Amino acid sequence: MWIFRWTFIAIIIIIVLGISLQNSEQVTVRLFHWGPWDVPMFLVIYVAFCFGVFVYLLVAVFHQLQLHSEISRLRKENRKLQEELDSLRSLSLGDDFDESVSEVGGTP
Repeated sequence: MWIFRWTFIAIIIIIVLGISLQNSEQVTVRLFHWGPWDVPMFLVIYVAFCFGVFVYLLVAVFHQLQLHSEISRLRKENRKLQEELDSLRSLSLGDDFDESVSEVGGTP
């Protein structure tokens, strides 16, 4: 699976590099109220690409934290249910049955 991931990453980097090499002319960038800057188009593409990677990284980290929390909660619940099951398995059925029959008034 790691081969597919690295191949995909390499393809994306090659595409971004190819697009940026074809767009070397100057563009004017205005960011909210901060003045106009004349920068090469490939710089704008790289900054946008890096920003997208950073946002994806943040979303992935929060998703991983959520999954780890869910796994912890499920492990705790599993442990509790396993302890309950073990306590039920160690319960003697014969003793409880004899006591309930004698309480009703039947013969053991």
